[in-house]
Amino acid sequence: MTTSRPRPAPVSQMDDGQLDDLLRQGLGQVHDWVLAAPVPPRLIEVLLRKRGG
Repeated sequence: MTTSRPRPAPVSQMDDGQLDDLLRQGLGQVHDWVLAAPVPPRLIEVLLRKRGG
């Protein structure tokens, strides 16, 4: 089952403050998703090797 998010008003009907709020909310959700995403062990190995660890 999927949950639908409310659709924002068309951009042409938003003022700058509303657009800014929408952008901040979207970026915040992406940031949270990236921080919660699993990191493949191989990526950690490569990053540690490049760092010299």
